[in-house]
Amino acid sequence: MREIDPFNIKSGVTISGTAGMTKTNCRNRVNSSVYNSDTMPPGTSGTTAGSTVDWWDTIDSMNNYDSSIPTAQPTDWSTENLCGKELWSDNTADGSCDSAADDCMIKDNVTGLTWSESHPVTGQAASMIFIDWSQAIQHCRDLNFGGETNWRLPNQMEMSQAHSHGIRQLGNKGGSFVDSLDNNAHFIAHVDFNFWTATSSATTTSSAWVVLLGRGNIFTTNKSTSFGTHVICVSP
Repeated sequence: MREIDPFNIKSGVTISGTAGMTKTNCRNRVNSSVYNSDTMPPGTSGTTAGSTVDWWDTIDSMNNYDSSIPTAQPTDWSTENLCGKELWSDNTADGSCDSAADDCMIKDNVTGLTWSESHPVTGQAASMIFIDWSQAIQHCRDLNFGGETNWRLPNQMEMSQAHSHGIRQLGNKGGSFVDSLDNNAHFIAHVDFNFWTATSSATTTSSAWVVLLGRGNIFTTNKSTSFGTHVICVSP
């Protein structure tokens, strides 16, 4: 009998003893030491005067430049709404992305996409190298990495999904904070940088969408820009 994949089952549902792990609604979390207000509408500045964690107390998933992702959530929200490292699995050929020499590949079990390390080059450490849009397209298209050749540059929605699903927990965040969660700099050398997507702007086709992967910011920039833009690839 074929083993049931928990990522084929919705979180909160159990089939034949297998508890589902696929999240259908990833939501922001709360850091009540930064913002917690029982007033409605809440004030415009940070306050910790609240006694009940409410949905308007949520903050961005980055929290602070060199601190961890918040873990609290509003009252009555369940763990089904928390998306993070538990949605991902390490597909690195030697079984673990734990050294600079590894060709790190991490799979998002919700979308089925496997993500390469940042600026993937076989046998080399994950890095952050400025690159323009055409170079990013070609780098992924021509890539032979981790035994895989079917790589491409992710599109706008896929990059945004990766942010929602907690890819920030798997990459180095910079600053003085070092997260104990998994791969850090071996997977993404700095997750709070801008990454190209394969998606062009509908109104200005000389521009393409870029995602600040760790924070979820999304904007367009000219395809010829090679300052501050980086590459990460996906398969299939």
